[in-house]
Order: sequence, then structure tokens, then C-alpha cells
Amino acid sequence: MKDLWNKYGYTSIFTYFTIYLVTFSSFWILAINNVMNASKIIKMISLLKLDNHINTSKIEQKMETPFGKLFLAWISTKIVEPFRLFSTIALTPYIYKILKR
Repeated sequence: MKDLWNKYGYTSIFTYFTIYLVTFSSFWILAINNVMNASKIIKMISLLKLDNHINTSKIEQKMETPFGKLFLAWISTKIVEPFRLFSTIALTPYIYKILKR
């Protein structure tokens, strides 16, 4: 990210936060509409082999509240952080060229 900042300045920050907000909002909408629920997140945690680090026993009961759904969206956004970072690195030069015109 530091190299992106040095080369593209605010465009890199704008790109990163735009991707973050779109990802978080998408996960939150999915959680509110019960498309993404606690059991699916538990399966994703197991698939990514994160169950040694995350206590999945309490997830199901706490995810039915509005705050729980917000937390579900946030933790899902954190899980896909490497993909968001890669997307930022890939998209920033193109967005910089478009904005520079």
C-alpha cells in the first residue's frame, strides 16, 4: 500500500475504501436479507481452516440481532481482505489513468 500511495496518492486510498465500502455493504445487505446467515459463515470458517482461531459455537445465537448481522458483514469483509487488497493493487493504475484525463 505504501508503494501505491507513493505512486498514485489519494487515488489508491479512494480505490481501497471504495472497494471496502462496496464489499461491506454487499455483505450487510446479504446478512439483512438472510442470504448469508450464521451457518454459511461457520462453513466458510471451517473451509478456510480458521475454526482453531474463531469460536464458532456462539456465532449462531448472536447473529440473529441487527448488531450481529452488522458484525457478520464486518467479519466477512475481513475474511476477504486479501482479495480486496489484490483488487486495489490491480485497479488503482486504471482508475488513476481515468481520473488523470
